Amino acid sequence: MTQSHSEPPLDDPTPEMSPKASILLEAARRILLRDGLAHVTYEQIAKESGETQSLIRYYFGDKAGLLRALIQSELYFDCRKYLELFSSHPPGVEQLEALLGKIEIETRDLQAHRAYMDVLASIFRSEDLRPLFTAYSDWYVRLNEVVVASMAGDHCDDLGEIATLTFAIAEGLQLRREAGAHVDVEAALRVWQRMVQGYLAEGCRGNSGADGA
Repeated sequence: MTQSHSEPPLDDPTPEMSPKASILLEAARRILLRDGLAHVTYEQIAKESGETQSLIRYYFGDKAGLLRALIQSELYFDCRKYLELFSSHPPGVEQLEALLGKIEIETRDLQAHRAYMDVLASIFRSEDLRPLFTAYSDWYVRLNEVVVASMAGDHCDDLGEIATLTFAIAEGLQLRREAGAHVDVEAALRVWQRMVQGYLAEGCRGNSGADGA
């Protein structure tokens, strides 16, 4: 792991902002979560915040600058939430259950997920924004890998793959819910937890035995 999982992979842009800029960014965030990214316009932010459009341009420049600050702050604070959750539970099964519980809560929040999908679409269309999500998703997988490693005991070569699949399952469950499918998210995540624990108990011992052969 080239970067520690114990700190967010992105800087928080808000401490460097003036109080007025922070008010504008928070207004943009409320619009994003409530109405979607298409409604995050200078006009709507000015109306939401009670400030002028010229002030938005003064602090953020063009729409790209505003979007970058908004996305970076959202990804940063999501990382902080994961770190708080991670540090409040002992390593092992409790950490895994806590992380799966957060996935379950997020999967049920369709409004937030729609905002997230809006943001993703913008990220993947922008060469400037894409590194933000790459850093975020790589860090998220590393954090999951640390959780799985604390349960593995013996050496296991598949920790990264297990962590990547956890990320993929979270995304897939959200998409299924978004599509209107009836999904028992809690049951699906518990099945995944049992699969991971069973694989670690059997597969990792198998890897250790193969290494020693």
